[in-house]
Amino acid sequence: MAPKEPGGDGTWRIGLDGVAAGYPGHPVLSGLTARLPAAANTVLVGPNGSGKSTLLAVLAGVRPVTSGTVTHHAGGRPAFVAQRAAVPDALPLTVRDTVAMGRWDRLGPWRRMSARDRSVVDACMARLGITGLADRRLGDLSGGQRQRALVAQGLAQESGLLLLDEPTTGLDAAARRIITEVLADAVADGVTVVQATHDMTAARRADHCLLLDQGRLAASGPPATVLSDAALVRVWGLDGDR
Repeated sequence: MAPKEPGGDGTWRIGLDGVAAGYPGHPVLSGLTARLPAAANTVLVGPNGSGKSTLLAVLAGVRPVTSGTVTHHAGGRPAFVAQRAAVPDALPLTVRDTVAMGRWDRLGPWRRMSARDRSVVDACMARLGITGLADRRLGDLSGGQRQRALVAQGLAQESGLLLLDEPTTGLDAAARRIITEVLADAVADGVTVVQATHDMTAARRADHCLLLDQGRLAASGPPATVLSDAALVRVWGLDGDR
């Protein structure tokens, strides 16, 4: 029987049942069964190679499962925010262009952005504090500025499910704070946020946690329970202070 791991109001947004996924000749996830709560911040944690990015790709619908099922208890296309390193520096995109790409799925082919589309783009840039960078090329930005532009692009999709791969890794304190606050605001507005992270401080502040180990689910539930000293030793070989 699949576990019941609801959000604070007893609801869940995504169900995973016996999910396996990977790449040709390289299986990654195996037998993963879990529930991700709705309107909550769920973190995916685990060592490098544990399957966090693959699971995000499965949730985004860009990586098919080889077995098992993924159930979304709401319609609409997920918004996926990739790591900033995945965006080539050579792309001739401004910050405004980058954020506006979040509206493309709603526009359809050959349609111009409406006044509302432009308003959404402006509002998302303002929320991430990058309005003054609107005409700067993405490749000319610092790491924190670029990541804020990518998060703004994700928000501009106005999806009920926001997926992020290491959104604050390697950023300065100011950028981490802005992104963390924006994600908290999104959850308060009813958005389900799922993010892979190596940041244990951020993970412990989340609402829900999935701990992955070699492609399998080692534990899931409240971070205070999942990220115990015993789990840190078992999965990472770390002491409880890490």
